[in-house]
Amino acid sequence: MERCVTITSEVSKISAKLFESREYFPIDINFGDKERIRISKRPRKGVTDIIDLYSNDNHIGMFVGIEKSAKMLKFGPSGINKSHAYRNILNFTFVKLMEYYGLKDVETIIIDVPENVEFKEFLISLGMIVKNNRFVMEFTPERMQKFLEGIEKNDPDVRSQVGQIKTILKANLLDAKPDRIEAMTDAIVEKIKNMDPLGKKFWDNRKVSQINVALSTAQVFTDKLEKKEFLESSIKTIVASFETNLREPYMEDLMQALAGKKQFSMPYIQKMVEKMQPILKDEIAKLNKDHLRKWVFESMPTWKLADKLQEETRKNIIEGSKLKVSDFGSSIKDHLVQMVDAVVAHYNGTNIFFGVQTKMG
Repeated sequence: MERCVTITSEVSKISAKLFESREYFPIDINFGDKERIRISKRPRKGVTDIIDLYSNDNHIGMFVGIEKSAKMLKFGPSGINKSHAYRNILNFTFVKLMEYYGLKDVETIIIDVPENVEFKEFLISLGMIVKNNRFVMEFTPERMQKFLEGIEKNDPDVRSQVGQIKTILKANLLDAKPDRIEAMTDAIVEKIKNMDPLGKKFWDNRKVSQINVALSTAQVFTDKLEKKEFLESSIKTIVASFETNLREPYMEDLMQALAGKKQFSMPYIQKMVEKMQPILKDEIAKLNKDHLRKWVFESMPTWKLADKLQEETRKNIIEGSKLKVSDFGSSIKDHLVQMVDAVVAHYNGTNIFFGVQTKMG
């Protein structure tokens, strides 16, 4: 059988990068500020290499036993945590490894048959066949062509968590229309995002933004400002943004900070105090502190009731946001059962690799 030891110009146009480029490790794939997938190579201690896969510094998979001889590229076992399956991570890493080692003059690729279904299907699509419990590719010009075309066609980029969910649904619901897949994906994503529905308790960023915008406007239009009303409104907005049980002591601290007797313990509020002082100097001096203390005292029962209702709402939303296997279809195909179970457990917090706030990029 004639081996492909010379690269044709046609093949070079399809995937020249596999023969010419060298992308050294580590390789990072960032999904905004939510998640980073990292592929790193361990220092070699023997004749073979080990590649590690991480999600936000948590180990999620690996390739081991990688060795390149004169005309052969060998891979040992590979695997990835089920919670990160169907994200194309193994496929992407495999292609990057071929870029790193180079395919020029390679006549044979051998790799242990992986347990991961997605990676196994990818290798089959490249034309690899099973021999003695290993996938083998013995190149001829035609097989090399199919191999490279398979890589181009399968688009081995790492998917986001949303892409993972969509891919699982497509794999389980083969005949489903795109609109249904999109709707089911949106429903699952909404559940995940609702797992921490109320966000920060101590400070509402929207209120920070509102006050800062108002202060900037007040500095420009000082003459048109109803200063007494503006000062009281700003104080009440700041105080109401704190956790309920801290509002009374923080009210006292805020009034002392405005009077210049101390600095407020939170820098971003101290900055607002410093903006208020020059434009509201007279109003701060005349501030009716007892009026504001009475407002806090009388508002406290209402605030505590609102907290109770908010907490009940939060519990209901979180309980309703728990993923179920049935979210991925009324029945799950046999080869997907364990993987769907792992993804559901991952997002529900049973087996967590990155916090609730960073789960969905």
